[in-house]
Amino acid sequence: MDEPFIVDGVEIMYPGDPDAPGYLIWNCRCRTIAEVEGLSHSWDGRSTDALDGMTYEEWKQAHGKSQPITAQTEKGKAAKRAAVQEYRDAGKKDVQYAQQESGNLMPPSAYDGDFSDFEPLELTDEARKTMKELQKLGIDTGWEHGAILYPDGTISKPFSSELHGGVAFKADEIPMGSTLLHCHTNGTPLSAGDLKLLINQNISGIINITNNGDVFHADVNGYHPDDEEFEEFEADVRREIDKEMLERMRDEGWTYEEYVYMCIKEELFRICRQFEWTLRGGKL
Repeated sequence: MDEPFIVDGVEIMYPGDPDAPGYLIWNCRCRTIAEVEGLSHSWDGRSTDALDGMTYEEWKQAHGKSQPITAQTEKGKAAKRAAVQEYRDAGKKDVQYAQQESGNLMPPSAYDGDFSDFEPLELTDEARKTMKELQKLGIDTGWEHGAILYPDGTISKPFSSELHGGVAFKADEIPMGSTLLHCHTNGTPLSAGDLKLLINQNISGIINITNNGDVFHADVNGYHPDDEEFEEFEADVRREIDKEMLERMRDEGWTYEEYVYMCIKEELFRICRQFEWTLRGGKL
């Protein structure tokens, strides 16, 4: 238990280790589990027991279907909901599956509300109304909520996967030219995980609203990179940003939470610039 994991050549003691480079822990949802001989750990529907000699390709052929938009299985979501309720009943909030306190990642005060590098927001009254509704739902429940802005300007009803860290959009319910709307339960802008949804040819843009009312909108302008192109650039840019932001953290006296926020925001800028996506932002 006292020995580190080796990830990308770096020693890490546990997921989210603050001593690890930022690009290995931003938006990380890894977890550790106890491996006890003779005891199964497949309670959540996401882990599995031994594969009985199967290779990965054999398993993939039998089970693996790509789900680029719907990220959680129904069994996995049900297990997380049960875990959330269990810890709520126990009055605990300091565990992975419990409702986490909002607002733990916010910008440094000098950058709070600064949208000088963004294009102005261009939202219809109906879209603004929906974004405010999503914000309120996120604050009230602690779960991310989403909606779909269709090409004709109509908007779906808000929905939730009942998870703090994400909301699942079903690929077969997204017509060509749609924009995804969702809330974040803290103060962070669009993450690389959010932006990766834009490799889907049907999605023209993605918008999020934070718990403090900041809105970020990335529009693809017709260009959708493939999965390999996106992931290769993201991996490279995370390493660059990590080094640069660590220096700024020391120079400007940021907290660790402020450092993580600024890493996510800078990554948003650079990914949009790389693929020539329009980036808009502002307050509602």
